[in-house]
Amino acid sequence: MDLVIPDNILQVLDALEAAGFPSWVVGGAVRDLMLGRPAHDYDITTSARPEQVTQIFKDATYGLGARFGTVGVFSGGALIEVTTFRCEGRYTDYRHPDELSFSANIEDDLARRDFTINALAYHPRRGLLDLFDGAQDLNDRLMRCVGDPSKRFAEDPLRILRAWRFAAQLGFSLEPATHAASVKESPLLRHISVERIREEFCKLLLADPHTLLEMPQEILEQFLPELVTMLQTPQNTPFHQYNVGEHCIFACTLTPPNLRVRLATLFHDVGKPKARFHREDGIDHFYHHPLYSAEITRDLMRRLKFPRQLIDEVCALVLQHDRQVGCTDASIRRALASVGDDLFDDLLQVKYADASAVAERYRAARLDSVHEIERRYHELKATQQLVHSTRQLAIGGRDLMELGMQPGPEMGTLLQTLLDEVIENPPLNTRQQLIERARSLLA
Repeated sequence: MDLVIPDNILQVLDALEAAGFPSWVVGGAVRDLMLGRPAHDYDITTSARPEQVTQIFKDATYGLGARFGTVGVFSGGALIEVTTFRCEGRYTDYRHPDELSFSANIEDDLARRDFTINALAYHPRRGLLDLFDGAQDLNDRLMRCVGDPSKRFAEDPLRILRAWRFAAQLGFSLEPATHAASVKESPLLRHISVERIREEFCKLLLADPHTLLEMPQEILEQFLPELVTMLQTPQNTPFHQYNVGEHCIFACTLTPPNLRVRLATLFHDVGKPKARFHREDGIDHFYHHPLYSAEITRDLMRRLKFPRQLIDEVCALVLQHDRQVGCTDASIRRALASVGDDLFDDLLQVKYADASAVAERYRAARLDSVHEIERRYHELKATQQLVHSTRQLAIGGRDLMELGMQPGPEMGTLLQTLLDEVIENPPLNTRQQLIERARSLLA
C-alpha cells in the first residue's frame, strides 16, 4: 500500500533515518490516509532519544514533552511531533503512566496504543506495519482496543468516550469485547476531569448526535444523567412519536454542525421529565417545560464547565424554543427582542429541527410555520424594520435626562415601554414622536 506523505514529513523521516534511527509515521494520519480522508496531524515515532532528535534538527526543534519522549520539529512551516519508541507502566492517575521507558523497537511502541486503527505505522520504503490487524478493522469499520480492552480503558478511562467519539466521526461500531468493556469500566470515568469529558462529548455531538442513542446508558449516566432520564421519559401525546430523549437526539441530527445549535437542540426538552403531567385519559402534558429546560441546561453546562457566554446563549435558545411566534411583524420583532440578532438564526434552526422530529401528521404544518417566520424575518431585515432593542430607539438616556429624569431603573423601564410601543408601531420610532410620548408617560 502506497500512501502519499507530504514532503515536509518525508524530510523529517529521511533526516532521522540518515542519522541511523528507524522512524515511522504513526497514528491518526495513517488511519485517515487509509480511509481516504484528509490527514492533518502527522506524528512520527523513532528510535532516536529526545536529545538525539534535538541534536539532529538543532534550532528547528521545540520542547513539547521531552519527559514523555516528544520533541517538536519545525519542517515546511509546520510543527511535527517526533516521539521516541516507548514502553509504559501502570496508570494510577488514569491518564499518565507511572513509569515510562524508551525502547529501540517500534513493536513496543505500537503495543501501548489505544485502538488498533491508531496502532498503524507507515514508512514510504518499508510500507505498512500492522501488528494488530488495524487495516482489517478499518475495512470492517470496527473500533477495537489493542490487547485487553478493560486494561486499555483502566489506563485512561477517557478512552471509553474516545471509542464512541471515533465511532461517531468515522461511522464505525465497537467490536463486542470493546463494547462490553466500555460498559464494564464506565464507572472509572468519575476519575476523569470534566474538561476532558466535555471535549470528547462536544466532538461526538458535532460528528454524529445519533451515536448518543447507540451509546449504552450506563456510560451516559456517568457524565450526562439528564439525557438518560430523557430517554426513559415517554411522550404520550399525538404530537410525538418518540420519547423525550429520542426526540431531542433525532432533532439534533437535523441541525448543522454548530455547537451552540446542537447543544440547544439536544437539551431543548430536558425539563420535560420534571414538567410531565399524565392525565387520567392517558395524555401527557408538559406545562412550563421550556423554563425547566433552561434551568436544568444551565446547571448541567456549569457542571461540565462550559464557557459562561455559551451557557447563556444555549439557555436563551432553550428558553425560547417553544415560543409561539406569529408571522406578524410585531410578533417577529418581539421574538427577536427575546434572543437578539446573533441568536435569531440559531433559534430558527432549533425550531426547524424540533418541528421535523414531531409526529408525521403534524410535521408539515409546523415546518411551514417556521419557514414563514424565517421568510418574513429576512424581509424585515432587508428593509431595516427590525427595531427590537432599546439601543435602536431614536432617543436614549440623555434625551430622557433632558426631560428631567434621573438615571436609574425607572429610566430603563421607560425605555422598555417605548420599545414595546415601537415594536407594535415602527413608524413611532422618531425622536420627536418618542420625546412627546415620553413626556406624556412622565406627566
